[in-house]
Amino acid sequence: MNPLFSRAALLLCLLGILPYRGFSAQEWQKKYTAVETRAHFHQPPRWFAPHAFWFWDAPLNVDSAASMAQEMTRQGLNPGYAHPRHSGDLSSRYPSLPLEQWLSPLWFASFGAALQKAAEAGMTLGYCDEYWWPSGQAFDRVLKAHPELEAKSLQWSRMEVTGPMEVSLPPAAFYVAGKRDNQNRLLSETLMLIEQNANATWHAPAGRWTLYGYSTYHHPGADGGRVNYLDPKLMEVFIPIAHQPYADHFPDHLGKTIPGVFVDNEGDYGWKMAWSDYLPKRYQEIKGRDLRLWLPLLTEKDAEGLWVKARYDWFDVVSDIYEKHYIGRMSDWLAKKGMYCISNLWEESLMLQTRAVGDFMRMQRSVTMPGTDCLEMKSQQVHDFKETQSVCEFEDRPAMSELMGVAGWEQTPKQMKMTLNSVTAWGVTHTVPHGINLNRRLETIPYPADWFTENPYWRYLHLWTDFARRASFVNRQGRLVADILLFNPLESVWALSEGYFTGDTDHEWPDQVLHIDQTYSAAMEALSQAHLDFLIADAFYLNQATVQTKTRQKPVLRIGEHTFSVLVLPPLFILSRSCAEKIAAFGRAGGVIVLLGELPAASPEIGAYDPVIQEKMKNLRSSPTVINLAEEPNPCGRLTRAVSRTIEPDVIATSDEGPLLVAHRKIDGSHFYWIANQVDKTRYVRLSLRDASGGAEIWDCESGAITPAAGAREKNRSILQLKLEPLQAFWLAFDRRTKKISPASKPFTASTIPVTGPWQLSFPETDTVQVSSAITLISQEPHVADILPPAFNINQGMRRSIVGPTRVYDRWHATLLYIPDPESRWFFRYRFTLKDRVESALVNINADNRVHFWVNGIAVYPGAHADQLADADVHTIDMLLKKGENIIAVQVDNRLGHGYLVMQGTIQMANGECIDIQTDETWRQNRTAAVGWQELNFNDSAWPAAQKASKEIQQAGLSSLRHPQRAIAKNARLIWSIPVPPGATEVTMPGLSSSAQVWLDGQMVKVENNRLELPGEAKKLIIRLPGAGSGLSDAMKFICPNSTTRDLDSWQNMGLSRFTGFIDYQTEITLANKPVQAVLDLGRVLHMAEVWINGVKAGERLWPPFRFDCSKAFLPGNNRIKVRVGNLMVNAMGLQDDLGKLRLWGWRGIPPDSCFDAGLFGPVQLQLGEK
Repeated sequence: MNPLFSRAALLLCLLGILPYRGFSAQEWQKKYTAVETRAHFHQPPRWFAPHAFWFWDAPLNVDSAASMAQEMTRQGLNPGYAHPRHSGDLSSRYPSLPLEQWLSPLWFASFGAALQKAAEAGMTLGYCDEYWWPSGQAFDRVLKAHPELEAKSLQWSRMEVTGPMEVSLPPAAFYVAGKRDNQNRLLSETLMLIEQNANATWHAPAGRWTLYGYSTYHHPGADGGRVNYLDPKLMEVFIPIAHQPYADHFPDHLGKTIPGVFVDNEGDYGWKMAWSDYLPKRYQEIKGRDLRLWLPLLTEKDAEGLWVKARYDWFDVVSDIYEKHYIGRMSDWLAKKGMYCISNLWEESLMLQTRAVGDFMRMQRSVTMPGTDCLEMKSQQVHDFKETQSVCEFEDRPAMSELMGVAGWEQTPKQMKMTLNSVTAWGVTHTVPHGINLNRRLETIPYPADWFTENPYWRYLHLWTDFARRASFVNRQGRLVADILLFNPLESVWALSEGYFTGDTDHEWPDQVLHIDQTYSAAMEALSQAHLDFLIADAFYLNQATVQTKTRQKPVLRIGEHTFSVLVLPPLFILSRSCAEKIAAFGRAGGVIVLLGELPAASPEIGAYDPVIQEKMKNLRSSPTVINLAEEPNPCGRLTRAVSRTIEPDVIATSDEGPLLVAHRKIDGSHFYWIANQVDKTRYVRLSLRDASGGAEIWDCESGAITPAAGAREKNRSILQLKLEPLQAFWLAFDRRTKKISPASKPFTASTIPVTGPWQLSFPETDTVQVSSAITLISQEPHVADILPPAFNINQGMRRSIVGPTRVYDRWHATLLYIPDPESRWFFRYRFTLKDRVESALVNINADNRVHFWVNGIAVYPGAHADQLADADVHTIDMLLKKGENIIAVQVDNRLGHGYLVMQGTIQMANGECIDIQTDETWRQNRTAAVGWQELNFNDSAWPAAQKASKEIQQAGLSSLRHPQRAIAKNARLIWSIPVPPGATEVTMPGLSSSAQVWLDGQMVKVENNRLELPGEAKKLIIRLPGAGSGLSDAMKFICPNSTTRDLDSWQNMGLSRFTGFIDYQTEITLANKPVQAVLDLGRVLHMAEVWINGVKAGERLWPPFRFDCSKAFLPGNNRIKVRVGNLMVNAMGLQDDLGKLRLWGWRGIPPDSCFDAGLFGPVQLQLGEK
């Protein structure tokens, strides 16, 4: 930014008084030549740095918004996209953005202040256009102003009649009647529309007929959208509410400092048989017939096979409206303002795309920046990225990916680096880390982790953002080189969607659909692992393709600038005639086609029985260049070998086992290869590259340095031997202007000096360490009380909270009970008998969406999560149980989509027996309940057995819940083992039982007033407690003002399991001479390190290898080494969880104990080199 551009002038620009000229053009639209890319590589445009997903989920404060934005820019992070949100529910007890503040003067003042800080740093701030999600609703403002825009669907019924007879018709919007043949098949040629009339009767002609009644009802879409996305009026209402105010407040910044909008709508065209008044009109325009007549074919097959065409046509028109009148219209409006529109669509499976998005690749084509919502560590699989990458390559658009959504508090810098490595390989050029919260009560956020300042890694995040900026910048240039084209089989899923529309069980999709989706996904993974890069073509792109042949060359399919030597077909059920002809033409020309499954016999033009398709597919099978793997038990296992035998592979990588990612781009005539080592160890790789020529260079995205790489030519291929450091990734570039391959550089000769200490440890930024957990031995058996501290076997214990009553956790073993109907109430009962008195009992319960339950007719007060999916509530119920027969009764109110109930608990009996309670098929489930259904004496014999959820729903439902608690006997004995943190001089133990016994390093000590002084070298406390209910009232507090000598060890072994922060390790080493080269290798580090030599900073690292070039800092004689090591937020959140304050760990429950570990483990070595 021009330094003469004052802050005062900038503020005037933000207010629209002066035009802003800080950005000369829209960076996201630029492309650079290879020469320009090289010139900009060290410091690429800042737009290519990551953009935070910034959740505005707390009451606004102008200064806070500005300071947070400024802090982000200091770490090279664009403040990104301001996303107005509540915390999961406006009625929640957790912080939320007050709805009235969204788009208020305070909102725009806060946004403007943050925008100013972004602009001062030459960075950008965009916005999300919806309060919460999905986009398009303006929360409730659209429906308040236009209730007629509420989402609608058709509910349907059927009635069998035999004519001739007069039929009374129940109320409905309209009916369709169809005759059945002698095999009871529907005859589509007989379908007739019956408009509802005052008489409400219909005269059935002779024969067997089915009457289908259709009525509209209001139902949110698959992602909860309450507006009708199939109504063209929606954007006429929504855009003025949600977008125009930004144009009014910041007219000169749209397309510049406000570059674009993140549209958080993952797919929500409507529910099941979605409906709008416009849908049949548009259907008539496109298909030339009355949509209503063919609605029965969505839910059953007809004798003529037109059901295939009917379903294709329905999804085709729904997708057309959803694209043109929702996301496409919004993208067009933004484009006129010079802004991009980011999509964020569900890509996880073909089935999910069908039920929520419609035509996925069509939707992506309609926006200026297609995107994907990469959750957790799904970045490590190629599947969710390739369809979006393909659209971006064919349309030459930047590709966005949200990163690590809901990765959990255990998120590590290593995972963050692996994520960048992989998404770069998958073509991403715009990264959006998830996320940073305006709400700084981090224990309350619903979708952890949070990336901001409380994380020890934050001060080093510029290492990550700089790496991302350079990687993304190169990735945006040129085009991908891919030899293989994989066909997208989505239309086959449309045609086989009957179960989706009928949808009365959780088995919506037939095995044929599951097979198509699994094979399609497996093909992506197989090709990627074999470094055989590919793009994906749907029918739209395949129809664009041309078959090109040249003398003495194999034919190729060309789509724009991309050429493909191999076409891979997954199993298909339907194929358009034009696509069939294109495939056949490629086969006739000698093109290589690989079949992974059955070929289609149906088409969207004719239906289930298309003789043209059948003939073309028959001829295709016999083509000499077709490789038919359809009969193989594992066709994708043979795919890569088959392809490699027919074409010369672009990349051949020989290495030890472990993920190695390679992607090839061509920028002008130069070739760039993304090389990423995804394992946490050094490895050696031999690369053989088909297209590379000229001098090789390594473009290091960590440092921005460009250095020559050694290589040679063999058999007309470039050969390189590369040493890859742990998690290392870089661009390997070949300059076409340089004909000579660089010779191998002469290595340094090195000697190694172990740095063994002694190490002085201290806390640089605090003197207090809180401890809220310990390795705990728990038992009801009397001999535990007699265990002496020296005999405590730490391997027999488990880490548990020491605050409050002892909690024991289990794994989920219960069955999810399935609720098929949306907007419904269901009732459940479970009867059981207890043979003795109950000593303790608790149950964990969760449901989608709201749950109430009773024990023996007595209502249990709803827990904090009774209407949330985030977690299970734990209830103590021993006072409600009795010897003999007992009943648990549960009511679940389900809202969107399918629902479920899960309960798991334990009853500890007085005789020592432990009884499990858990939902399974022995429960009873009913849609209705009579008065008194909660009572023990209610007769539920007519209630059916509860319905078990599918394996997929079971896994998804339980994966997000913390582990369930178990009941334990009240007289259980406890022993705690607590390491003493380094440098501790005293400890306070709030609420310690007066009956507790305490040992320090094997000697019994007396604790007075809950306080104990500690000698300088204290190592371990052992505390024996009288019972499970005798925990502390708060966390222990160790005062640690001093440094102390310790061996290198795990922080867990130092009592730091619940500590988040830094430890300094200091030692000295003597050198006889000043070395020519000195590299300090720290060995294994968890999770980040910063190094000083003789008070001079030598470097900082967020991921391995933890090696530091200290050549300039070491001197002859005595040298002081200081290493600062930091850990993660997971430890601080462990403290919050122990105190009962943590809302959610993530979607994977409580992290394993290993996730809380940290430290400098070594071996630490000084490597001295001479040339």
